[in-house]
Amino acid sequence: MKRSEFDFALKAVFGSAFGASLLSDLYLPDLHSTAEQALASGKDPQQIWDCLLTQTDSDPQLRFIHRADRRTLNELARQGLLRT
Repeated sequence: MKRSEFDFALKAVFGSAFGASLLSDLYLPDLHSTAEQALASGKDPQQIWDCLLTQTDSDPQLRFIHRADRRTLNELARQGLLRT
């Protein structure tokens, strides 16, 4: 996962405002930091994304949202799993 894909996933799943809040405020125990701090320290965005999903009890289908095709994105949106 690239940083741009991480940003896309964060916004798609949590929305702009809530995603930004999670990024800077939610402490991720497995990483001993927030997502923002982990990104700044060079941690793998996929690892950070996985931790965010775990901490927020999000659907496991969202793990590879950044690789989903348009059809899959539309289906996830219909299921109410995406904000965009």
